[in-house]
Amino acid sequence: MATNKLLSSIIDISNYANTTGKWYIYPWWLNKRYIGRNGLTKDRIEAGFKKLIEIFNANWYLKNIPARTHPVIGNLVSRGISVFDILSQLGNDILICQEGKKLNNSVKKLRIPDNYQSERDELFFCAQFLKKRMNVVREKDNPENDKNYDLHLKHKDEELAIEIKSTSLSSIQNKIFAAGEYIYQSLLQYFSGKTSYFSIDYSDEFAASSMSKDGIDFLLQCKDQITDLIKHRIQISINHENWGTNKFNGLLNYTIQPPFEKKSSGAFSGFNMNPVLEAYYISDIICKKPRQLPRHCTTLYIITAETVGHFNSIVEPIFHKKLWRDGQFNHVGGILILDKTMDLKREGISPQFAYIPNPNCTKRPSVNNIFKILTQKILGIKVNSS
Repeated sequence: MATNKLLSSIIDISNYANTTGKWYIYPWWLNKRYIGRNGLTKDRIEAGFKKLIEIFNANWYLKNIPARTHPVIGNLVSRGISVFDILSQLGNDILICQEGKKLNNSVKKLRIPDNYQSERDELFFCAQFLKKRMNVVREKDNPENDKNYDLHLKHKDEELAIEIKSTSLSSIQNKIFAAGEYIYQSLLQYFSGKTSYFSIDYSDEFAASSMSKDGIDFLLQCKDQITDLIKHRIQISINHENWGTNKFNGLLNYTIQPPFEKKSSGAFSGFNMNPVLEAYYISDIICKKPRQLPRHCTTLYIITAETVGHFNSIVEPIFHKKLWRDGQFNHVGGILILDKTMDLKREGISPQFAYIPNPNCTKRPSVNNIFKILTQKILGIKVNSS
């Protein structure tokens, strides 16, 4: 009964917001269950949400609700602990950067769907370093910075320059992903009710071979034939009760589970993003600006990604092949790859990560105390110094 009442109230608030733009009409975040969460007082929570209401105001909401492409828009009309963590930490990070006079052009960038994630990541790290009382310069707003990187940190006699990137699919990768969704949806219509769980993803080999114009052209031209072939293979697996994850001709991996005893279409996970696609994308965005980080101090790339849990065995060979071997990246100390949900980090929960040091760099971040503060005290992770 309580669940139905909560759902009804969320629907009512959503309908009201979609009509008026005032997603903030009911200040649920001031409920006593949230006071003190993540160390935030009632006054701090209220101030943070007041800032969010200024940034994502009614006019902005009405303008962005039709497309629903902005990452934050769904959270504005939702409720619960996870949503509170997302919004309250965003509001608090904005306040910290504003109080430290480091907010700069963030308000404008946060409002733009394509700019939100990268700006959110930069605000997160800037706020964490400010809380540790470090000297932080947001370099893209520094007229003396000709390298165009994000953060420059000083702590005692050490320096660390950081460039922060968030993975977003390139045009070729978008086509690869769209083709996978097409195959998945076609199979879903056929297998609905025959399994309790069904998902597909590209094999590592096929994902890598598709990262070219010829590769994607082949995939787009043959997606119907691929669909028919894998449909036949999955049906054979079902007939023989070969449940679990299966590989298909080096193209796709599919996972199926037996149907429930009661008739049900079950839960379907959809098309899964392959970590190889993100690994190639990460190397691509670094390759585009090899001189982005300065050479006079220890430097670090921080990348927030979708599939970081699979990166340790996949990324390093790609980076050695595309980045480290030709010498133009010897000034880059290493790359720290974090789960995109790292800004949801709650007490006692650390993000998934992969750290890939550059073996050719003499100024490795892992021997830098700022890097240790970042990884151990801020993110709560232990990085191998090798």
